[in-house]
Amino acid sequence: MDKDTDGNQADSAPLAYTLGEAAERMHCSVNAVRRLAKAGLLRGFNLTGRTGVVTRVTAASIREFVENAGRRKDGGR
Repeated sequence: MDKDTDGNQADSAPLAYTLGEAAERMHCSVNAVRRLAKAGLLRGFNLTGRTGVVTRVTAASIREFVENAGRRKDGGR
């Protein structure tokens, strides 16, 4: 890990990924990432402020999606 200006360890992991980077991390296609973001399963945003167009996906939402994969919403019923 890198150190910040105070000598503390800085987290070098990005806060957000491009759609292509997210697809690589999730081992799926860019279109699959787009669909997941559109469905609200991944949190995304864009840098231009245009609504409805996602160009970045948050790292936290990818982690949450992967951690919750396989869990049924109905409690397994």
